[in-house]
Amino acid sequence: MMLFELLGAVLITSAIVFILSIFLFALPKVEGYSMVPTLRDGDRVYVNKRGKLKNFELVYVKIPGTKEKEIRRIIGMPGQKITFKNDQLQIDGQDKEEKFIFDEQQKSQENGRLYTDDFSTFTLTGKSDIPEGKYLLMGDNRPYSVDSRNRGLVDQKDIIGVVEMRVLPLHLLQSF
Repeated sequence: MMLFELLGAVLITSAIVFILSIFLFALPKVEGYSMVPTLRDGDRVYVNKRGKLKNFELVYVKIPGTKEKEIRRIIGMPGQKITFKNDQLQIDGQDKEEKFIFDEQQKSQENGRLYTDDFSTFTLTGKSDIPEGKYLLMGDNRPYSVDSRNRGLVDQKDIIGVVEMRVLPLHLLQSF
């Protein structure tokens, strides 16, 4: 009898968690190296499907035309003008620090290379600023990441949610 009650409780709890995950959260596994050093291949993250989209947030996104999903960082939002020149990000003409890749930028510059190749919203889209409902997403591993620089801007409808924390491996548990 006790085993039957325990099994029933586990099944009900599992059903509730499954239903909540459809609407509120996801726990995807990071695949690949586009987000190094922030996230590594095999990390598991918590995604809030109702999270607020803003500059520098990590987001979980569907790749249009495929069944694939990936994690990238919001660099540009609708209405913003983005420019990269000599590894310096400018949003609407204002210099912005990218603290999350500071060490990697320093190493690249010491080796005489740029970590992020020069580009602008205009060179990517032919428009001066990011259109409504679109986002410019980039991986933190800039020299090797496939992102908006290659695939174009991302539609808001393709953004599943905001990555709020790394949950596995446990010794690297971290909130973003």
